[in-house]
Amino acid sequence: SQGKEVIWIHAVSLGETKAVQPLFQTLRSKYPKAFFLITTTTATGLAEARRSLGEADQFAYLPIDLSFITRRFAQKLRPKLFILVEGDFWPNLLFHLKKVGTKTILVSGKMSERSTKRFSFFPYFSKKLFIRLDLLSVQNEEYAKRFRIFTNRVHIGGNLKLDLNPQKVECSLSFKEPAITISCTHAPEEEKLLDLIPKDLFIFLAPRHPERFDEVAKL
Repeated sequence: SQGKEVIWIHAVSLGETKAVQPLFQTLRSKYPKAFFLITTTTATGLAEARRSLGEADQFAYLPIDLSFITRRFAQKLRPKLFILVEGDFWPNLLFHLKKVGTKTILVSGKMSERSTKRFSFFPYFSKKLFIRLDLLSVQNEEYAKRFRIFTNRVHIGGNLKLDLNPQKVECSLSFKEPAITISCTHAPEEEKLLDLIPKDLFIFLAPRHPERFDEVAKL
């Protein structure tokens, strides 16, 4: 980090990395001398970070949440701010970041009903985990109610994905019929959707996972 104040943003995968782009640009403009570290946990997330958050100083995978590893990361980096996008709560990482005085924030937070039940099985552990976040900015009131079971540091800040600007893409296709775009699908959604969509439409279909492209194409 070359002696600069470190701002660490962790976006789990592709969607979260895209979503954090407006926030990153705002922070980059406000803190031009800071060292920005972007971490993800997937190859697609890392590739997207390098593409859409190219002004950051360093890109990496999130370290494994073993105490001796996260302690070393925290002590070496000593971030001024750690921003977690949507979720991915790692107890050892958050613990050691707080030990070195890092401010920790969740943005665009969400928690499924299933995750809420899972955290509720271990209330003591869960409350200790979420108390390590200084602020939880969540997407809506439904998510806020779930987080408030474990912490009172909850604020409704909306969904970062709604702040994204449309990105221009090059497309060599030309067609006269109406078109419909469907993205981020999972099995068996594609098969059900294709059965319902009129056959005279031009369909762009983008499954959530690239490794399923050939499988979906056969449909």
